[in-house]
Amino acid sequence: MRTEDADLLIIGAGMAGLTAGARAVRDGLSVVVVEIGTDVGGSARFAGYAWTAPSHDVMDEHNPRGDSALKRALVNRFADGISWIRSVGVEVKDAQRVLSFGRGHQFDTNHYVDTCRRLILHGGGELLLETRTERLVVERGVVAGADLRAADGTRRQVRARTTLIATGGFQGDPALRTAHVHPRADRMPLRSQPHSDGGGYRLATGAGAATASDDAGFYGHLVPSGVPFADPADFVDLSLYYSEHAVLFNLRSERFVDETLGDHLTAMALLDQPEGRGLLVADARVFRDWIVGSYVEGAVAVDKYALASKRGGRVGLAEDLDELAFLPEEWGYDGEAVRDAVKQFNERASEGAEQRPGRKLDSLPLDEPPYYVIETVPAITFPFHGVRVDDRARVLHDGGRPIEGLLAAGSDTGGLWHRAYAGGIASALVFGLTAADTAREMTHPQALSSPPALPHKFHGGPMFRRHPEIDPQLLSETDEQRQLRAVLRDFFTEASGSEDVRRQSATARGYDEVLWARLAGEIGVHGLAIPEEYGGSGFTFAELAVALEESGRALYCAPLLPTVVLAAHALLGSGDRQACERHLPRIADGTLTATVAGFHEDGPEVDAEPGAHGWVLRGAADLVLDGAGAELIVVRARTPDGPRLFACEPAVDTCLRTPRRVLDETRRQALVEFRGAPATPVGESGQVTATLDAGRAALGAEQVGGSGHALDATVEFVANRHQFGRPIGSFQAVKHRLADVLVALEAARSASAYATACVAIASPQLPVAAGAAAVVCSETFRLATAEYVQLYGGIGFTWEHPAHLYVRRARSSEVLFGTADRNRARLAELTGLASSSAA
Repeated sequence: MRTEDADLLIIGAGMAGLTAGARAVRDGLSVVVVEIGTDVGGSARFAGYAWTAPSHDVMDEHNPRGDSALKRALVNRFADGISWIRSVGVEVKDAQRVLSFGRGHQFDTNHYVDTCRRLILHGGGELLLETRTERLVVERGVVAGADLRAADGTRRQVRARTTLIATGGFQGDPALRTAHVHPRADRMPLRSQPHSDGGGYRLATGAGAATASDDAGFYGHLVPSGVPFADPADFVDLSLYYSEHAVLFNLRSERFVDETLGDHLTAMALLDQPEGRGLLVADARVFRDWIVGSYVEGAVAVDKYALASKRGGRVGLAEDLDELAFLPEEWGYDGEAVRDAVKQFNERASEGAEQRPGRKLDSLPLDEPPYYVIETVPAITFPFHGVRVDDRARVLHDGGRPIEGLLAAGSDTGGLWHRAYAGGIASALVFGLTAADTAREMTHPQALSSPPALPHKFHGGPMFRRHPEIDPQLLSETDEQRQLRAVLRDFFTEASGSEDVRRQSATARGYDEVLWARLAGEIGVHGLAIPEEYGGSGFTFAELAVALEESGRALYCAPLLPTVVLAAHALLGSGDRQACERHLPRIADGTLTATVAGFHEDGPEVDAEPGAHGWVLRGAADLVLDGAGAELIVVRARTPDGPRLFACEPAVDTCLRTPRRVLDETRRQALVEFRGAPATPVGESGQVTATLDAGRAALGAEQVGGSGHALDATVEFVANRHQFGRPIGSFQAVKHRLADVLVALEAARSASAYATACVAIASPQLPVAAGAAAVVCSETFRLATAEYVQLYGGIGFTWEHPAHLYVRRARSSEVLFGTADRNRARLAELTGLASSSAA
């Protein structure tokens, strides 16, 4: 049997498993994902929303018997889960109400699961489809991996530090449903993909896992009786969500549940009734507002009644109440009793009398004919019974002790829900991320709360571990990015020509503030890489890099780099939600300019001291980008407990700002002296390496744009400038020089694209990629601008020609985040080619 090793083995490629895998590879773990089906995603592909209770009080009210620790973890971590989805480039809509009590977000779950698969594969992970897990490898009570069998019968063993079970539940196994859900649960239609057949449940219990109680119930919905699911889209289209506004009768013509509390709760109640079927009655109001309306905002509306009728379900239309008495006898209902029950319901509703059972959330009568009747049965999506886990996703023994090496997430777990429900996608998302974090802690116990360490160096350490590859699709420009580039090219051509740059850079502020506002408001450049929850558009750094490249091509002189890259990235990276909520929306809408100070890798130059009314800053930071005009400065300062970030809104009396005369007048810099300047702490860490690397990647994109302009302008000139009766571009010496620039530019584009992708997905390769971009793009820009001047001849040396503006930008940019030699030394250290002392 073939054997291989991994840090994390994931059994199941649904929402929880893929989330865990994508997070784990981003954290630098080696991952193997095993899926019994032919594709990934499972039932998550048919969801479209992630939602849960908005607070602990609401969760406790609606799910009082659920495990307290799991409930708290879900509520506390849900926002981080949504941020994670956005961080991988999937659009998430603004929060909206779901059901009567929940809050959640709409997003394309197909896009999300496919993105996770791509991140896993191109992050060095392995995905094994149509592969069954035969048994867990347990050694001295520790789960050490699993034995696998592929569809062709070949077997392999994966030995892993941590194994995650995320197979989606056991709803596909009628025997387990009968044993742990309800004696009649085997008769329910399966509202789920069939591969969740209890494989994970059996593996976990076979290793000694404890399980939740058998009376916990299940998640599902009412569907028309006798109508099989022909396609997974039917899981939503045939679900009778509108039952929350209709009335439901059992075979005894009795209401037996408060239907308004939720269709998913009514489904559980109906299973307890005779034969597990009932008659759902709605009037014209319910039909108009709910049957042909959207269950939640943004969902596609489907006429459930028409669809059930078309598919051969038991449906009826009564023009008035009396016609309800003529139900077909073969259905088994007493039509007259149903008619009388609806009449009695309407009388009590009209009088404002209490209904029995109650109608807490919709007390209106059903008195607007015609009446729409559908016989319905409950369909199961997944059971609430499952293996017990703690709030770190560790599988527990009967005594409550974790089984070492074994995790579980998603619908394989039990205890979170008990005859109640507040979001299956949300719990799979949250505990999938939790499982990845726990696996990282078990793989790198020295970094419980820290980012994953850089790979081991060759010298004297363990074997060098290859970085995972970047998805090639991330290195290619998308249609959206091409459209953005075209819009920005036109914008800068119109408003930021060389004469515009000269004029704007000579103003008091150093740029055109109206143009800045247009760039933010009309095109949305400032918010491209800022999440929607902080006022941005929720794209990625890849889209921002397009804007930066075009701004570099036009030599745009506004403070994009310090504001939308350095300051915004520092705020986002701090994890300080309050600081992000205060400042990022104003950065995104263009009403706030910002910069950073003290972000040198050899330590800060400013001290932070606790004062009578909070922290104050003292000291000086030199050559601060846009330091004389920025309205917010994110400062890295020394404190007694080490470096820390602070947000300072400089005032004249406590902050002296002196503009410096610099080579590149289109990018202003200043000496900033803090003289007891009030400041607010931002986050807990003073680490700025990731922000500086994002700056290197951003600057690389700018330099590619500037190099592209220099090459294009020079090629155009030599094609039109004639000497000796022919274009000077036809001379071989000129061709060779421009070919050298083109080759260098292509290398710079590749280095820039790679660094951009690493920032976009927060890859552990970023330090190396950013360093490489800093070297290659700087040298390319220098070469391209040198040839720009030289091949233009005498005119290229004049003040009136724009070539010297690009030369100035090239020379100043190459030392902005360290010289080429310094970046080479850092690269050598990062890749193990030189010791720290040698660097």
